[in-house]
Amino acid sequence: MILLFFYLQQAFRLATDNMDSVSAGMVSGDIGRIIFAKSNYDSALTLFKTDYEYSMYDSAYNEAANALQWMAKANLALGNKASALGNSKEALRLLSLWPSRRYLRDTYFTLSQVYRALGDSDSAFYFNDRFIAIMIRWKKK
Repeated sequence: MILLFFYLQQAFRLATDNMDSVSAGMVSGDIGRIIFAKSNYDSALTLFKTDYEYSMYDSAYNEAANALQWMAKANLALGNKASALGNSKEALRLLSLWPSRRYLRDTYFTLSQVYRALGDSDSAFYFNDRFIAIMIRWKKK
């Protein structure tokens, strides 16, 4: 894991040196996911925001949506339920501009978790059903 983290840091440095904002954003999101897995949610949130900003700058709305749903997960872990809901809803909006089935699946799952935390069972079940529907369609292919 340490070696992967080292290589990601090198990739981020290379991307920023070459002014490749798309790659820099994606790598910062990858680093954020490692940090998130280590329960360092504040630092992960900062990296997800960087990923989101770079992706928006380059109009990579699908990547921005993915960063937002990860921001929602971090916000939820930090107890910021309203921010998590806002991040997730904005991710859905961006995915309507640039669809990605994988990111939509992840956003539906995150929304089910956010609504569960908010105590809104109907919405939690709705988005869980959307998540399951995508999973079933993938298995049929």
